[in-house]
Amino acid sequence: MFLTAGSRIVVWLYRWLVFRYFLVAGAVKLLSGDATWRDLTALDYHFWTQPLPTPLAWYAAQLPPWLLAAATTATLVVEIVCVFLIFLPRRPRIAAAVALLLFELLIVLTGNYNFFNLLSMLICIFLFDDAALSRLMPGRFALWARRKAPHPGRAATMVASALALVVVPVGLNRTFEPFTHAGLPVAGIISKAIAPLLIVNPYGLFAIMTTARPEIVIEGSADGRAWTEYVFAYKPGPLTRPPPWNIPHQPRLDWQLWFAALDDVRANPWVQNLMLRLLQGSPRVVALLDSNPFPERPPSYVRANLYEYRFADARTRARTGQWWVRELEGSYFPAVSLRDFEQAARSDAAPRDADVSGR
Repeated sequence: MFLTAGSRIVVWLYRWLVFRYFLVAGAVKLLSGDATWRDLTALDYHFWTQPLPTPLAWYAAQLPPWLLAAATTATLVVEIVCVFLIFLPRRPRIAAAVALLLFELLIVLTGNYNFFNLLSMLICIFLFDDAALSRLMPGRFALWARRKAPHPGRAATMVASALALVVVPVGLNRTFEPFTHAGLPVAGIISKAIAPLLIVNPYGLFAIMTTARPEIVIEGSADGRAWTEYVFAYKPGPLTRPPPWNIPHQPRLDWQLWFAALDDVRANPWVQNLMLRLLQGSPRVVALLDSNPFPERPPSYVRANLYEYRFADARTRARTGQWWVRELEGSYFPAVSLRDFEQAARSDAAPRDADVSGR
């Protein structure tokens, strides 16, 4: 870190990273063949189908279709076109930085992606020069920074140059590989060798837009007849609760349940363990919830149903106060008890439907 501090080569390597990151993120949207990106309807779905929307996502979803189509177009322009301004002189490069920062800010306001977008904004600082940054800082602080700024010597130049000779050709191969479906053979070999270092990996976000929102709703019961929902802290649950903020926290359980709902339980065996821990009343698991509906003793049975969620429209929200509407799609995980898990463990099989008749 100290050897390369202040090196112009390092600054340009970060600019190269910004270029690759945004360009590939935009390219995969078109190259995936997804119809919603090609007909500019992706944002008709994005705000309410993304893993953990913010309260502002509801308002964004109410925008007219023509404005959402314009915003979809702007997304592709920023990620695929504006990034080429990074390699132009100062003013076009700063214009690109402003466009990227505004783009990331809008994502932060409408989607909870923990610290991901904050880091994306942070690396954009390398698109500015000292003159531009000094205007944003108090004069005394700018003067202090100039005095403390390291001056790279020969060692820094050698280290940064060697790094550039490896990273740039390999990164070039990984950046344009989606466009050509072929890369530079030598760079491909080097890429595989240094892949564990995570410095030349390709990026691709929302290449395929989800157009529905299945949600797993877990319920518990003491008698197998009256069921009570478990409410999670961040993922959609109660229809009248607005989507919460969680930036920069990453609520991993809520996040993973979004992915689990896109497939059946056989593709997500960890859900079975979650159900077992709820039956056991595991304090560490219960602590991940918004509240515990069974504070005295764990439930005798648990089950999970699959609902189709979507944002309520403005009229429904004004009439009922609901942020969400939902419709039952079916069962995701059958009703089970601890005895079912014990029997399954003895037979080395998944637990079956519990007998909830009271016998």
